[in-house]
Amino acid sequence: MERTTTIIRARGRQFNLPPFKDGLVVGRDAPIGKRALERAIQFLTPEQFLGIEIEDEVIGCVFIRKSDLRKIEKEKIINFILRYIKPIMNKRDTISLDIEITIEVEDEI
Repeated sequence: MERTTTIIRARGRQFNLPPFKDGLVVGRDAPIGKRALERAIQFLTPEQFLGIEIEDEVIGCVFIRKSDLRKIEKEKIINFILRYIKPIMNKRDTISLDIEITIEVEDEI
């Protein structure tokens, strides 16, 4: 006796615009380029993200939330991406980033 069972699972969550939170890393040969993404992001969330071209064989550009750039230098975020995100990418990838920055301040009063 043969029995076939079909199971389907779906998970839903709110769709946010833009469809990434804090940043986007775009591969050099990704299906969509920096200019097209800049126009779309500017239309969806004006003045919230900065597009940065990267001179790299894998990564073409990154988009970073401007409020994060007030907390940490652009070069430090770029270096972090090149060190930890680039090794898991190929030239056609587009990777969404959730960036968590913790600032600790200590003062003697």
